[in-house]
Amino acid sequence: MNELMLTSSNVTRVPLREIRASAHNPRGPVKLGQSFNRLVDSIRSIGDILVPIVVQKLQTPEGDIKYELIDGERRYRAALALRKADAPAHVVESNVPEADLRKFMFHLHMTREQWGALAQVESLAEMYNGVDLGIPFAEKTEWAKKIAENTYMDPQTATDRVRILAWPKPLRGEISGFQEGNPSVDIYSYVLAVEASLVEPYVRAMKDRAGAQLSDSEINVIRKSLLEKLLRGVGTGGIRKRDQIRQASVLFGSELSNKEWMAAKKIFRRLSSDNSFSFDDVVAEIQIDLPALASEKPAKPRRVIAMMNSLSEIIRGYRKEYLEIPKKVAAKRVLRADFLKALSTLAKSLEELRDKL
Repeated sequence: MNELMLTSSNVTRVPLREIRASAHNPRGPVKLGQSFNRLVDSIRSIGDILVPIVVQKLQTPEGDIKYELIDGERRYRAALALRKADAPAHVVESNVPEADLRKFMFHLHMTREQWGALAQVESLAEMYNGVDLGIPFAEKTEWAKKIAENTYMDPQTATDRVRILAWPKPLRGEISGFQEGNPSVDIYSYVLAVEASLVEPYVRAMKDRAGAQLSDSEINVIRKSLLEKLLRGVGTGGIRKRDQIRQASVLFGSELSNKEWMAAKKIFRRLSSDNSFSFDDVVAEIQIDLPALASEKPAKPRRVIAMMNSLSEIIRGYRKEYLEIPKKVAAKRVLRADFLKALSTLAKSLEELRDKL
């Protein structure tokens, strides 16, 4: 990785007619919307591309084509739209292994906050052979460590990406399709809650309590059922917050008696197989069959840590324009005021917790 970065350090101007677009852009196809038009206007007003694109020399030129685009497709497309003759570019030599090249591309894009988690997941699926089929449940920890080392992700983020990579491609396709149709919804975080709070605890509880090692195909049946319920609930407004999913995690506590575990297993199996049984219905069933679990208990330290890490990632990537969703000015003011109030409350709570510790 370091050698690749050093080889691309010298900037030269490359004719656009000698570059072909990459078939492996980790961010997917360029969307020619308002954001792209603003980029074109910016380059037009400045007169040139300020951030060089990255290209790789072809081992064998194809006519006039001598380079393949590695990074900067939006800038490349914008330069074409402006009929630029050339563009500033870092040039990567042709002998760089494809695996290293993919890792380099991933690292470049990962540092940009607008590159979403789902896009990262799909890029990772292309980077590693076999991952497109889903990561085996037993190998998730190993894969998280490998991805963290290869991409310089922090370990928690790598663990979360692997949680979605474990889902087979058809299910990930449904997730991405829903996200495209509902761009204002952070569906990734909901699916992450399903995997981390429901699927993983259930699989481990089945192994520890019943001695049953579920196969990956059995686990994927559960994922598919829960995903259908999740997308339907989020799409209709029945699911508005991730806690509606996480509330079922109490079913897998290690302190359950055998009798309680049998009742808990029955509730979860109904959740994962009965289309009419919602995430909220779990709470009602717990209150009836497992009233001891219904009483409020403090979250475990590891869960609090995970929640804080997740919230930190969301806050770091949040942008001012996200508060511009309401069409009416008055509604925007109310939303902004509520947002700032929530931030103040969160900051105060964090300070109080720090003092307690």
